[in-house]
Amino acid sequence: METTLAANGRAGRGRALPVAWSDGAAAFQFTSAFYTRHYGFQTEVLTSLDPSAAGLLQQMRAINSRNLLTVSLLRTLGRLQRAFLETRDPLTLNALALDELAVGINADPRCPIMADASRLSRLMRHLALGLADGEVVMASALCPRPRELHRRYVDSVVRTEQTALLEHVGTSALSDDAIAMAVLERFGMALSRRTVANVRRDLGIPCSRQRGANDGYLGATHGFSPLHPLAREVVHTAAPTVGGVYELHARGPDARRAGVIYIGSAGDLRKRLMDHLRGAGTNTCLAAHIADGRVWFRYRQVVHRWRETERQVYRAFRESFGDRPACNRMSP
Repeated sequence: METTLAANGRAGRGRALPVAWSDGAAAFQFTSAFYTRHYGFQTEVLTSLDPSAAGLLQQMRAINSRNLLTVSLLRTLGRLQRAFLETRDPLTLNALALDELAVGINADPRCPIMADASRLSRLMRHLALGLADGEVVMASALCPRPRELHRRYVDSVVRTEQTALLEHVGTSALSDDAIAMAVLERFGMALSRRTVANVRRDLGIPCSRQRGANDGYLGATHGFSPLHPLAREVVHTAAPTVGGVYELHARGPDARRAGVIYIGSAGDLRKRLMDHLRGAGTNTCLAAHIADGRVWFRYRQVVHRWRETERQVYRAFRESFGDRPACNRMSP
């Protein structure tokens, strides 16, 4: 016997259509019918089946478990990250560890499957959500770590500061203590001065004295987009088909110098980023990072002379960090 967990949609792998809200809860429509199936079993029939069918029954039960867990996962993510799903503002995301997410799922009486961080990590690896405005976000992006949020908050405060400085508003660059106070006021998160200083260095943000003169890598990358995960669905919707300069960021033990591993430019940003995802080219360093699945991108549109802009950004990086990005093999 087969029932359904959600309405069927277009064929596709691991994708949920735009988020809707019903009685305060998130509702999704899957693009793959395989995620909507639930098999029911009659005990008296099972006892009469040939033993050779045991493998098939095990697969059907695995499908049931995956689908029940996926539905509960999406419900829980929708509840915990509703502000982001409604506004698409990454600054509204809450820090969410997989262990914490598992606790929320296990509290769902409609999901008899026990969740744990390892199982959720595998389940979310290729699961994407479509938002009402056409944007696509990977499910894993809805579970940011506190350190990632610290980076976003500090970056947002300094971007606001830089805009004021560039517009010649009567203001000065913020000290690390002042940045911490601004983060607390705007986002309700308490950061120490040392944490702000460490995050600032990770992001390639100079000290207040240098920022006051609009020097360094921060000035060269002013106007770049927010970071987006380098995933096919995200690139297709977030990257424009125009010229520009872009960065690729990575996390982990090899992520140094603001996490920037590559600076490039192209006449068609979307096509170039898709080429990176397909593994086109011979840059083995970049291919290894992308294969690991933890690469982000950001960009700035440049209609004309994007190669010259790339050289300026690259030169500012060398001057700020004393070396080239890890995967840039030659100067632009």
